[in-house]
Amino acid sequence: MAETQSQENVQEEFQRIKDDLSKLRADIAALTGALRDLGLGRAANAKHSVEEDLQQVRDEILRRAGAVQDTAERAVDGLGAGVGERPFTSLLTAFSIGFVIAKLLDTRGQR
Repeated sequence: MAETQSQENVQEEFQRIKDDLSKLRADIAALTGALRDLGLGRAANAKHSVEEDLQQVRDEILRRAGAVQDTAERAVDGLGAGVGERPFTSLLTAFSIGFVIAKLLDTRGQR
């Protein structure tokens, strides 16, 4: 009789352990899901932040490119006006600069 009672106690304890393990599995699954959702939320926030930063960089690049383009256009206009006012001087200057660059790049005389 005592042995039967002992076996019943062991079986009840074994069943409680199985129930606890089932609850533990469910809790771990819920925790895993919550961690995955948290990670996805953080990833989405990070992506949004990077996209905002990237857009700011793009806007700044476009602004600076526009400023460079305006400066280049003014320089070309000024250069064109200078050539139009003094064509002979401009031609002589261009020839002189070309001659100096040719002499600097000439490697035949250096041998």
